[in-house]
Amino acid sequence: MSGTESIAAPSRLEVVEQQRRESIRVSATQDRASGTVRVVGNIRLMEEWTSNNPDVIFKNQTFEIREKSRAARLGVDGRLCVTCSPRNITWYGGNAALLEHVVHVKIVSHGVILIDDALCTQNAQPKEVPGGVRFEVMEV
Repeated sequence: MSGTESIAAPSRLEVVEQQRRESIRVSATQDRASGTVRVVGNIRLMEEWTSNNPDVIFKNQTFEIREKSRAARLGVDGRLCVTCSPRNITWYGGNAALLEHVVHVKIVSHGVILIDDALCTQNAQPKEVPGGVRFEVMEV
């Protein structure tokens, strides 16, 4: 009987080690996949619904979009809570003054809507960076 246990034990250890390696490989792939994307497209800046100002569109602009990450945790009530962090966008050619009264941003590249979200100012206001402005948007 002790011979069977000694044969089974290394097998379980190998399975655990293989699962650990697989989880490390998958998480490394996800980290690489959630990087920054650089695109050229059009940006539409929208002010509040009560504003009489029309939307402003800037064409053929360059953007760096950092993908949002999702985090999940169990709440005190036992329910799974999934949260999204804001997407970080760098708009080359833009400036913080253009985003002063903006509440919603839409970025379209080659006919595909990449961003159609609310401007997020809870964490930080739009910030001037070399060659442009960096800001965050949050899914509504």
